[in-house]
Amino acid sequence: SIWLQKNNQLRKELSRPRSTYRSPLVTSKSNTTNLATSIINKENYSNKKTSTLQVYKNSSKIYLDVNMSTDDVIQLIQEKIQNGEPFCLTRFGDGDLNIIRRHFDKRWLDRGFKKQGIVEGSFSQKHEKLKKVILSAMSDSDIIGIMSHATIKKFGFKSEKWSITPSDIAEYGLKELDKFKICDHQMTHSFNFGQINNFKKIIGTTSIHIISHHYKFLKENNISELLGVPVTYSESPAYFYANRQKVIDNFKNIEEKVVLYACSGGGKDVGIILKNQYQKIAIDMGSVLDAWAGVISRIRFQQGKDYEYLVVGQPRFNTAYSLKQPGARESSDN
Repeated sequence: SIWLQKNNQLRKELSRPRSTYRSPLVTSKSNTTNLATSIINKENYSNKKTSTLQVYKNSSKIYLDVNMSTDDVIQLIQEKIQNGEPFCLTRFGDGDLNIIRRHFDKRWLDRGFKKQGIVEGSFSQKHEKLKKVILSAMSDSDIIGIMSHATIKKFGFKSEKWSITPSDIAEYGLKELDKFKICDHQMTHSFNFGQINNFKKIIGTTSIHIISHHYKFLKENNISELLGVPVTYSESPAYFYANRQKVIDNFKNIEEKVVLYACSGGGKDVGIILKNQYQKIAIDMGSVLDAWAGVISRIRFQQGKDYEYLVVGQPRFNTAYSLKQPGARESSDN
């Protein structure tokens, strides 16, 4: 049938290397979108599943949804730890996704360049530096975290900011859609994963290394004692992109098999470097490490809010985000 022919054409196209992606078959992003939509509409997707791909429709667009539950991810991580197998989980927030899709206000991204210490080159050259890091991480991670449809609805967010479409994936030739393993971006913040007593059960007796901007506070909060395993630390510096090579050079000194990190958008590929070059089990924890350090960097970490159970020790306010001012962050994008 015509639909089957289109289905086979799309899957062949998505499997091609990026360098050979453009072809007479799919000549534009809009064509890819129409092709993907025709497949999805044919099978009457709402939140249904074909193979491992989960999608949903919102405002006439099709978005990828999670195909792994928190329990699925926890079980897989435990298996990787037990078997000593290299692994990487990377989470992508609204800032990361907007950068690869160029859905951003120029002034917003200029501020982002400054925070990353990216000062040389034109606007396009600066943008390409960050985009390359993010796409590399998305392509090579074993699991990617994006905001699930359920979480987007719960928090009142917008899919166009917090999710990604099949055509976005196809445009960059990252991998076949059915090969993506996707968990909720907020999985790390869940009680079963991020609450420190529950995380202790996940890692068992395995020592860990933590890369965090708040590593001194983590030491003060006796994270090693709370987890019941040896913990070593290194700094995730301010202006991360400008200092990334120094951080990467230190990877050779990390002896622990499991590495937890929070390295902002300029360090989204930290996990795949740890996995591919140093055979580590790397988990992008994002702002959970702030909470373990007692740093209230998100409104949802405050007492009585959704993620108050993540906070360890005496709460400290993070001067990077003024939670008393309008526009304070409601959630984590890293």
